[in-house]
Amino acid sequence: MQSHAAAEIFPMMVGCDLDALVADIRDNGQREPIILHDGLILDGRNRFAACKVLGITPLTAEWDGHGTPEAFVVSMNLHRRHLNDGQRAMVAARLATRTRQESLIPNASNLAGKLEVQKSPSSMTAAEAGELLNVGRSSVLAAKRVLSDGAPEDIEAIEEGRKGVNSIYRDILGKPIKRKPRNDAPLSESGRNPERIQRRQMHADIWAQLSGALEALSGLPLSSDVAAIVASNFARTRSVDETLSRSLQWLKDFENDWRNRDQNAA
Repeated sequence: MQSHAAAEIFPMMVGCDLDALVADIRDNGQREPIILHDGLILDGRNRFAACKVLGITPLTAEWDGHGTPEAFVVSMNLHRRHLNDGQRAMVAARLATRTRQESLIPNASNLAGKLEVQKSPSSMTAAEAGELLNVGRSSVLAAKRVLSDGAPEDIEAIEEGRKGVNSIYRDILGKPIKRKPRNDAPLSESGRNPERIQRRQMHADIWAQLSGALEALSGLPLSSDVAAIVASNFARTRSVDETLSRSLQWLKDFENDWRNRDQNAA
């Protein structure tokens, strides 16, 4: 039996969590049916896996069709699953990337599983998904980057709770961006103008570093929150004092050079 795409918003149980579910169904029976939609599992992938281990035929029921599949999956799983911050960020990232025609908007004043339906062709924003899953917008953006550029084994490790989103996200930012040369022509030191080729490679490396830095800055939490956290930890304050002035000076120099070039171009 295959799963509905909406069911894959939440990760599967693994290890001792799945073992505990198997033991519970073995001792007490299957208390909740597996919910199907168009012949696919919409809710109950873990119960299906447990029944398969036990070799029993699972109880099933058809989804009532109220709301959207995504809203149903979130309302059924949001508060019965014990997920860490990284796992919740991955769930929020998947919600933020799913296109909706008539989909869910979280009611921020009530996180007891109630979801309001709104007709919209857009996707749930990172802020909306983060508020629903109780994670910050920056964590959702980091998780979206991990989903798009992360290795499958790293994504699996996060969803199983063995790794965090931020560590994988930093690894992705640290890797150089692979860009195809213009006209797909390979760059070679033996070209007609090796100095120009070397200069282009250097500029590409600098641009890759700048792009990664700007993306990291755009995903940072509120500056006031960071300042409060750093101020409460004296071991980190000296490090900030030593590097912050140099960083600010670099930004000022960059702004001046940018404005001068812009004025000269005009």
